[in-house]
Amino acid sequence: MFLKEWQKIVLLIFGSFVFAGLILRIFFGSFTAAPPPVMENSYLELVVGGDIPERSAEDPLLETIGESAILSVEQLLQAIRKARIDDNITGMILRPFPSTMGWGKTGEIRNALLAFRAAGKPIYAYLDAAGDKEYYLASAADSIIGPATGILLVNGFASEALFFKGTLDKLGIEADFVAHGKYKNAPDTYTRKEMSDAQREV
Repeated sequence: MFLKEWQKIVLLIFGSFVFAGLILRIFFGSFTAAPPPVMENSYLELVVGGDIPERSAEDPLLETIGESAILSVEQLLQAIRKARIDDNITGMILRPFPSTMGWGKTGEIRNALLAFRAAGKPIYAYLDAAGDKEYYLASAADSIIGPATGILLVNGFASEALFFKGTLDKLGIEADFVAHGKYKNAPDTYTRKEMSDAQREV
């Protein structure tokens, strides 16, 4: 079955765009500068903050014009590991900022920083405004530096739970639940007046 005239035009336009895109990519890619060599006695400046994805999807458009995409957690870890074994890098300047990372990924990066330090390379952290996670990362450094006007909001960790058994007792109400296993503590809110040992573990 032959294509209609308008379908041929659409296919021709689409094909032209694809072809032009490939030509532009090859053209701009040829001008992409190679990364500069790492000089002797260099310090790695590691900025950790903002919206940090688990993995960063490759963006061909950014690559062709020489722009770098946002570093992912995976790329940050890889950069720290490479710097640890690079003889030209003698230390690190760490600059933690508030980020979207969870505590698990923050812990992974901190462990990589500790391994960097264990290789005999110092880390100097600079904190301008920091909370719990930023200070936790900075605690892997040899020393922490900050301005006199800096903000440090370290609240630590706490766990709170509400218990209504005392109130229910006064009202003459008895909660009746079936729980399987000591860590199934959802009914504890109505059957206890304080945390069980199992709930404290969780």
